[in-house]
Order: sequence, then C-alpha cells, then structure tokens
Amino acid sequence: MRNNKTIIGSYSANTLYNVQFCTSTSKGSSDNVIIKNFELQHDAESNGNDSIVVYFGGGENLWVDHCTFVGHSDYNTASTGLEDWDKFLACCYDADYCTVSDCSFGLYMNTV
Repeated sequence: MRNNKTIIGSYSANTLYNVQFCTSTSKGSSDNVIIKNFELQHDAESNGNDSIVVYFGGGENLWVDHCTFVGHSDYNTASTGLEDWDKFLACCYDADYCTVSDCSFGLYMNTV
C-alpha cells in the first residue's frame, strides 16, 4: 500500500478472505493508512507461511479500526500439521504511530 489510503468495508459486505494489507519501506513510504470495518479471515494453509493479514512494516500514522480478525474455521487441519497460529497483525520494523482500536482477535467460532 502507498501513502494516504483509506479502505473501509461496507456494513452489508465487509468480509475479506485470504487478503494481505502490507506497508514496507523497501517499496517506498506508506504513511497515513486507515483500514476500517472489516472481518478478515484466512485459510488454514496460511499457518505455515509468512502471510500476515495486516502487516505494517514501515510508514507512519497507520490505523486499524473496527476490524474482526477471525482467522479460519479449521482446527489442526492444515496440511502443515501445525497448530492454529492465526497470524493477524504485525506492527514492526520501521512502522511508527500505529493505532489499533475497537478490534477483536481470535479463532473463528462456528455457531451451529
């Protein structure tokens, strides 16, 4: 992602599956980024790779608001044989002034 981006999910269609939002200094500056109002899920096969749903590796003024990080619905079913290490959010390296507000993190719960 580049500078000055706001990505907002609608109230009726806000689920994203197997996406990755990334800011990185190797690709240039990524300042003033807002990600808001999404339910973010990923496949069980993502446990064994570097796929982090929101990865802020560089930039300033980065904000995640009203997002639900639910991971995946399978438990110990990935072909990697790994436990469910749902990788949701990373603010690291050259990322400054990161805000995470009113978000929830946890394994997808199937209500049957």
